[in-house]
Amino acid sequence: MAWQQVQAALYTPQQLALTFDTYLSTQHGYGPRREAKQRRRAYAGLIGYNRDPAWQMPALRLLLPAYQAVTDAHGQVEHDGLHYADDLLALFPNTPVTLRLSLYSESTAWVYLDGEILCEAKAQELRRRDGTYRDRRPAGSSRLAE
Repeated sequence: MAWQQVQAALYTPQQLALTFDTYLSTQHGYGPRREAKQRRRAYAGLIGYNRDPAWQMPALRLLLPAYQAVTDAHGQVEHDGLHYADDLLALFPNTPVTLRLSLYSESTAWVYLDGEILCEAKAQELRRRDGTYRDRRPAGSSRLAE
């Protein structure tokens, strides 16, 4: 029990997962994260493989963590330092909504109003100049930096 408290103080959950994956890879020749990364590279050209499972099967979204938020006057919902926007959100200013964030892509969130899906919103901070979105924040960027 004491080692769990020390380990929690030393490592973030991401660091612990990476350390465990490295251990599995060196000891058993298989690390789930490394395998997933290799498969993403190998199957990058296949559209179906690269789609978010929660986008393809909406019922999976109910398994995602729900976060309470409020739309602002500009049609955006702020969560964890990112501002998720969609044209429909502008029609509901200062309205309490529920966010379900994609595990596949940090730039995607589904917005629910009164338990029903309202829209799929995108994080404006992760938008590229060509209109596409990054899956994650760039390495080394902090969600606390403003």
